[in-house]
Amino acid sequence: MTGRYRYLLQSLAGDYVRAFAGITLSAWPLLAVNAGPIVTALLGALLLLFSVFAARTVLRHATVIEMTPAGIASVGPTQRRLGWEGIKTVQLSYFSTWRDKSKGWMQLKLTDGEGTLRIDSNLNGFDEVAAAVAECAARNDALMNDVTIGNFGAMGITVSGSGDSTAKLGDVGG
Repeated sequence: MTGRYRYLLQSLAGDYVRAFAGITLSAWPLLAVNAGPIVTALLGALLLLFSVFAARTVLRHATVIEMTPAGIASVGPTQRRLGWEGIKTVQLSYFSTWRDKSKGWMQLKLTDGEGTLRIDSNLNGFDEVAAAVAECAARNDALMNDVTIGNFGAMGITVSGSGDSTAKLGDVGG
């Protein structure tokens, strides 16, 4: 249960393109046209939104997820470490980008009572990380909602503890 995983450029390329397009399409009119205050405020808000999105994409690209026998960590510009034994809540969410739900991404949210670590499915090796987290969740009897358990099942990961017991269902937000 050890490894180093990162967000590869090819998995983030679409986000970089969207950020660049949004910044360009909102900044260009601000610079080229003398617009009224409402239009300027609207374009400024869009520019800020796309700039934040671009910054978050750069941060993800610079982040490495490390799994060790002691725990899981996000290493890079923002750092967060969780010990395996401290993980209390696990949430695996699916966000669809298509009406028929055939395409989308997943986000794994781990909480230890003091902080949260979020990992999205653009991570190279996400399946391995999710399997290790599911094993930990079952061992810790971590709180998981039925959607999370179903999402693990959709990935082919069975969440179970020792024997026939399954991880405890809990009221996890989201």
